[in-house]
Amino acid sequence: MAMGGVQELVIPKDLQGFLKDVVDGRSGYRLGEPWKFSDKALAVVVPIIRERAPERLYVTMYEVLKELGMRDTGHIDKVELQNRAGKPVFVRAGTIFEGQTQNRAAEHSGVVQPGKEDIPVRCVHQTHGISRGAQMKFGDIAPMSVTRTLLGDYGQSAVWNAVHCFASMSMGEEQSSQRRGSSWSVPERPVSYQRSRGSSAEGHGMWDESVHGTSCFTEVSSPFIGFMSTSRGDDLLGTMRAVDKGKVALDEMMQKVPLFPEQVGAVIFDPVGVQALESFDHPKSWEAIKKEVIERYGDRVSQEQAENLFELKQERIVPMLKKFVQGLDKFEEKRIRGDEFSETRAVKGEGVVGEYTLIRNRVMHCILVRAG
Repeated sequence: MAMGGVQELVIPKDLQGFLKDVVDGRSGYRLGEPWKFSDKALAVVVPIIRERAPERLYVTMYEVLKELGMRDTGHIDKVELQNRAGKPVFVRAGTIFEGQTQNRAAEHSGVVQPGKEDIPVRCVHQTHGISRGAQMKFGDIAPMSVTRTLLGDYGQSAVWNAVHCFASMSMGEEQSSQRRGSSWSVPERPVSYQRSRGSSAEGHGMWDESVHGTSCFTEVSSPFIGFMSTSRGDDLLGTMRAVDKGKVALDEMMQKVPLFPEQVGAVIFDPVGVQALESFDHPKSWEAIKKEVIERYGDRVSQEQAENLFELKQERIVPMLKKFVQGLDKFEEKRIRGDEFSETRAVKGEGVVGEYTLIRNRVMHCILVRAG
């Protein structure tokens, strides 16, 4: 697929068609008007609109939480989800399961049929033990720095490091009362990871744990650090709630992010280019998840600066999006899970990591993130 002078993309066929629909305005998709939290905001939100969307063949878990049962399986890398909704349920990557046991986050998205199914997860509360059969519930959605690490299949050690990085920067921000958008910080140098002793969930992913996606400004030699036991550095959900003491103010800010008619997703731009793209196939799905997702983009969306104001001109949107997608010119693809009804595939390109989920061979959800 030619993109205005750049070389032809050879990304996976199903994803290729979906992205071409979004960029070229086909199958009812189009890009909306850019939106900024304020004139000084560091990021711009461009809504993805879809008119005349086909009938949904699923619901998101956030619409049917009362009809879902969640239990600890006794295995660190799995959480049992019981779907009593009577229809397929979509679970997004980064969804945090919490309870009187170790908190875990879904490593990839997927569709769960009615009945019981084990969800592949990673630990996001390192020093808390597991308890087989313990009840769990929906806790939150992980910040993008952690979700990016989950999507990248970098392994459990990398996830712990991402949690620690988020905690160290977030707690530092809270203490200094300065908002630097920690969940989107780009490191000056990578962190070296060491496999932790006793872990039963080390990564078997497509990519190394060495340099991708989870670096932070604090260099760490091991996931086990004394800092964690004193400042929630090992507990992602605890950190998120600690720094959300100003959550009322954050909610008020996020309420200003409009839900556009027929919106199915969003592209987040910053002065460098595209930070992330996420889209569903139907407006009801985006509406159901919008608050949870946009709050995890929220630091960057609402963060402001006094100088070097960033303005995204309408005519630059498509070229910048094409350049981001071009990162998938050289790609790796991996089938994560699937059955006759649905399938989730992980993809990794040059500077881009993400996944997409198909239902009956049609892309129903896609998330792509700049790898850092």
